[in-house]
Amino acid sequence: MLSSSQGELRPVGTMGNFKHLLSSAVAASALMGGAMTSSAQAVDWTGFYAGVLGSVGVQVGTNFADYHFLGVYKLVGYEWRSGDLVFGIEDMLGFEQDYNFGAPFSNYFWWQKTGRLGVLVSDDLLLYGTAGIGVVIDGAVWFGIAGAGAEFAVSENLSLRGQYQAEFRLSGSGAYQAVKFGPVWHFN
Repeated sequence: MLSSSQGELRPVGTMGNFKHLLSSAVAASALMGGAMTSSAQAVDWTGFYAGVLGSVGVQVGTNFADYHFLGVYKLVGYEWRSGDLVFGIEDMLGFEQDYNFGAPFSNYFWWQKTGRLGVLVSDDLLLYGTAGIGVVIDGAVWFGIAGAGAEFAVSENLSLRGQYQAEFRLSGSGAYQAVKFGPVWHFN
């Protein structure tokens, strides 16, 4: 939801915004992915993959306009398919920039290692959960990660991914939410 204040659109209810954003992205991608793969063979869902993801995130308890971050990541992983289940492990390395009241104020590198467990709803639609660890490399701040997402096969080797991710500091306090999205290439 957005509220208007002096001609500005501002998000209201941060957690609700991310859930709404993710569900909208999943629905739109499902419609697009289903239409695009109707004549194409779906991804094998077994083997190595790599991708490039973008993200937008916010610190829990803050207004998006007051504090948020943007990021770009490279992703590599391996997955195994067994029937309708897909298991995987992946690494993500990226660059993030924090914004405070619209102005950039810090840059840092982010690394994470996660496991994935998913269910194939159809040959071209994978719904999954993910969990693992992450670290702000420049400051050695460690996080626990949990999330969920969807990945849609666009062709035999290409899929589109969208996922919600919660990040919790393992020492001290602080929690963040992010939506990550982008293309993934499967080396079948």
